[in-house]
Amino acid sequence: MEHVATGEVPKGSLLLVESLDRITRQEVGEAHFSFMSLLRSGIRVVTLLDGQEYSWETANAGAGMVQLIISLSILSRAHEESATKARRLKEAWKAKRKRMDSGGVLTSRVPAWIRLETGTGQLELVADRAGVVRRIFKDTLAGVGQASIASALNGEGVKPWGRGGYWQRSYIAKILASEAVIGAFTPHTLDYIEGKRTRTPQGHLEKCSLSKAI
Repeated sequence: MEHVATGEVPKGSLLLVESLDRITRQEVGEAHFSFMSLLRSGIRVVTLLDGQEYSWETANAGAGMVQLIISLSILSRAHEESATKARRLKEAWKAKRKRMDSGGVLTSRVPAWIRLETGTGQLELVADRAGVVRRIFKDTLAGVGQASIASALNGEGVKPWGRGGYWQRSYIAKILASEAVIGAFTPHTLDYIEGKRTRTPQGHLEKCSLSKAI
């Protein structure tokens, strides 16, 4: 829509989509408003699944009412399917959080100095990485700055974790600020509020004795 408004996408252009549900999964009112705004801007929408072509001209023509009713139905179904998937996903994560009360693991995404053993389902320290974490805290307590710590690790050829090619001050700061090193964990839920992804904390846990070993 931004490219259409600026003229980067000229009027009369075709937008090819598999189905209208690929355009938006908003609530039906917002979805139809966005769809009609696109047509009013001079863009023609072609749905490849059923071979329909939507335009501002056809929407206002005599037979356009039937086409609009069909589009409303498709957009409504898309929103319902999206809402159902989101609800099921929330319930699945809620069940996972409950399993943590009996010692279960919420997710395999853990700090880089811990690994999840798939066979046992237990968390284990990565010895060399845990040693680096201890060193970072020890150096910090001794008054060494974050940039200096990163520089020293790079100078000594200590391989960084993840996709980065070298240690950065920002990652040192992230480790120092992480409560995972003292066994604390705060699960979050993800919601869309006014179109923005919002993470909401769901309580503070201190149950990971493994992390406390750091």
